[in-house]
Amino acid sequence: MLSRSFCVERSDFLYLQHETGMNKGTLSSHLSRLEEAGYVEVTKTYRGKVPQTLLRLTGVGRKAFEQYRRKAQRSTIDIARDRILGVSPDRPVR
Repeated sequence: MLSRSFCVERSDFLYLQHETGMNKGTLSSHLSRLEEAGYVEVTKTYRGKVPQTLLRLTGVGRKAFEQYRRKAQRSTIDIARDRILGVSPDRPVR
């Protein structure tokens, strides 16, 4: 969900629902938690007479996502290196 919001200034609820495949309740619950953590800012507005929920990744959310992405990338590199070297996570490298 954060990865979908990372590359754009704002995204709307229906777009995120479509992209994540989550139902409205689950997505709403996840977004509430992210908003409480200060990772997303939620703005409720109208497009004509139709309600629209817009989401924006905050600076804190952007930084947290970057850190997560770096850690995941390092983990992937470590796993690949260990497989190439035939090292098990339970056995130290000699």
